[in-house]
Amino acid sequence: MMTEPDVTLTDYVLTLECIFFACCLWKASPKNEKISLFRKYAISFFLSISIASLTGGTVHGFFLDESSFGYRILWPSTLISIGAAAWASWCLSFYLLFPPHMFQTMKLLATVGFALYSFVILFITQIFFVAIINYLPAVVFLFVVLLILYHRSREPRLWFGLSGLIFLLVAPFVQQLQISLHPLYFNHNAFYHLLQGIAFFLIYVWCVRWFTLPQMKETL
Repeated sequence: MMTEPDVTLTDYVLTLECIFFACCLWKASPKNEKISLFRKYAISFFLSISIASLTGGTVHGFFLDESSFGYRILWPSTLISIGAAAWASWCLSFYLLFPPHMFQTMKLLATVGFALYSFVILFITQIFFVAIINYLPAVVFLFVVLLILYHRSREPRLWFGLSGLIFLLVAPFVQQLQISLHPLYFNHNAFYHLLQGIAFFLIYVWCVRWFTLPQMKETL
């Protein structure tokens, strides 16, 4: 029997949504190699979220017992996948902000940070708050980068990305404050997923629009 159907089902919807977005980005035809690199990290972001949603939803639905084998495997996988999404966010930001030689250095730093985060999850603590603290700086930094892009280009389509990141920043506060649409049928975790779903859609639209704006890279 499914223990938290609202949380589980909304997690699974996020899984399908993000897989769909990743597939669409994979099939897109970038205009140059630089945009292809951007696409690589955007796909990594959505695939990481889809894995986190799948494993997290399965935990909420079937493995809430922390002593169960399923929980011990799936919950750390969920948190590490969220960390991978944060890593992809850092890479997107660094790609947009820095020249290639600096990008590689910053990417290495992000990879080291992801490794340290994974160590914490595997050997120290597996509370969800750690995942939030880890990915919020990546989201904030990407938001700042898009603001810089907008300031220099005044391209209105960047507001898709900015709006999506605002939803992504609001969502964890809703979750931590336990704000729900209904305490039984749509609790704070389900509402959290709803806000994330809106955020990911807007971020996806921005990613697709980026393919039509290769000159934006040169505005930084």
